[in-house]
Amino acid sequence: MKLLKFSVLFIIPLLVSCTKSLQITYKSDPQSATLYQGGLNYGRMPKTLVYDLSEEDETKGYKEIDTATARWISGATANAPKRKILINDKLKHEYTFVRPDVPGASIDAEFATEMIKVEMEQKRAAEAAAAAAEAAEAAAKRAEDRQQQMLHEQTLIMQHHTFIN
Repeated sequence: MKLLKFSVLFIIPLLVSCTKSLQITYKSDPQSATLYQGGLNYGRMPKTLVYDLSEEDETKGYKEIDTATARWISGATANAPKRKILINDKLKHEYTFVRPDVPGASIDAEFATEMIKVEMEQKRAAEAAAAAAEAAEAAAKRAEDRQQQMLHEQTLIMQHHTFIN
């Protein structure tokens, strides 16, 4: 019983307080630059990273975010310096990397256009697959309903034959 009281009074509030987080959606202009932070490759942007907020962060009133880097296919890079994000009611933020004016801009623009086309094709394929799945589910439901109807009719026929005999 004492363990249960301890769990309710101390562990559950601890779990609830640990769930607060800060989200930053990183974008690039032009689109599709790769996001790096803390030595990790997070993939093509747009990308949303979630940062857990510690009690220390909440006490300070801000979260320190490490330097992030955008790298376009041409090799051009842009940095978001290490910064402090204020913790207030707004826990969702956006940051857009703007490509520097260096050679290779047309390569990056073409790549961004191609990536947009690929994303649109993937979206259309997903929508078509969802529609096909929905149609298959509807057909299976109709077949099941028809089977139930036939069983019901068979039962009625058997009852009728039993009644006549």
